[in-house]
Amino acid sequence: MKILIVEDHDDIVTFYQDTLGQDHELTILKSLGEFEAYFNKKDFHSQDLFISDLKLPDGFFLDWIIKNQSEIMQKIPTIIVSSMDDFQTLKNCFEWGASDYLIKPLRIAELMVKVERNRSSYKLKSRPLTTDSIMEELTLIEAKIIQMFINFPKQHLSREEITSGVWKRVRVQPKTLDVHLSNLRKKLEDSDWSIELVNQKGWLLIRAWCALAGAPKLHST
Repeated sequence: MKILIVEDHDDIVTFYQDTLGQDHELTILKSLGEFEAYFNKKDFHSQDLFISDLKLPDGFFLDWIIKNQSEIMQKIPTIIVSSMDDFQTLKNCFEWGASDYLIKPLRIAELMVKVERNRSSYKLKSRPLTTDSIMEELTLIEAKIIQMFINFPKQHLSREEITSGVWKRVRVQPKTLDVHLSNLRKKLEDSDWSIELVNQKGWLLIRAWCALAGAPKLHST
């Protein structure tokens, strides 16, 4: 994988290089300023995984995300690294799209597990599930929602089931799911897929589950 890392401590940079450098292509940045400059380059969007320290010498990474209303962490699997382990900080990171969170001091085994888990998420997001180009436009969260429907074909999924499946134990505001579902449904409008609320039983992925799973398409639900 191509992994973008934002970290200003040389010893931790060395740790990343020793742990991940043999198997992955690393790009190392050391400040928000360097990140912002790199963000505007085309190569940024070719990254497969993003690992960022939360507190950088020239600012707080999450403040930058919020200020710029950025969807970076929803588009690229992102691991946030910090010595902060309070609930509100973790909650904010996950609500803005972080896929994982590592607390310093870093441990080799934990880092490797997190990277491997996010590699699986990236493969889900990037592999050609169908020939429709619209799949390439999904954010990581949207891809996880789609995967929920694939895992439970022809089943109605409640708000609580989708939320717990995508965000696990992290509590998110109801509006968070509404926004992601609304964006996802808009992206599916020009395809033969749709996500519908059926008889108040829950959300149902119509026809798409068969195409995504490699089975013949349904003609009705």
